[in-house]
Amino acid sequence: MANTVSAKNILDIMETQWGGGFHFGFSQEVDNIHNKTFPLLVVNPPTSTFNGFRVNNSYWDTSSQWTISIYNNLPSSYKITDDKEILDLWESMEATMLSWFENIISSLSTTYGENVMFDNTTIQIERISNASNDRTLSIKSTFSLRYFRKCY
Repeated sequence: MANTVSAKNILDIMETQWGGGFHFGFSQEVDNIHNKTFPLLVVNPPTSTFNGFRVNNSYWDTSSQWTISIYNNLPSSYKITDDKEILDLWESMEATMLSWFENIISSLSTTYGENVMFDNTTIQIERISNASNDRTLSIKSTFSLRYFRKCY
């Protein structure tokens, strides 16, 4: 029988592997979070697709799409209009995100074996300059994980 996983199991590993502030919810809630710790990782609730039921093993082949955003403060020495310096910060945030992806996949593989994997290995990262706070930058990514979910 497959080693089954839940979205909560995946979320717990995501939080454990992150080294800054963490929020499970929606990006529009960020402005309402007081005393933020940067870099801040916001994980939106996933959208799940059930690809088929395995009768003999009583589990669902599941694909969950996750959207995450990383927020970081623009250092006070940076000028808001200096796009080259801001590019360096975005590059650093991307490197942090890619390292985090590697860490969660490694941790999920260690915990659940080959039963959790990227559903599509393409990762697209969008760079965002936040209008609500011109000293905060963010990057956003959507990715899918495939895993076996137990029926209860």
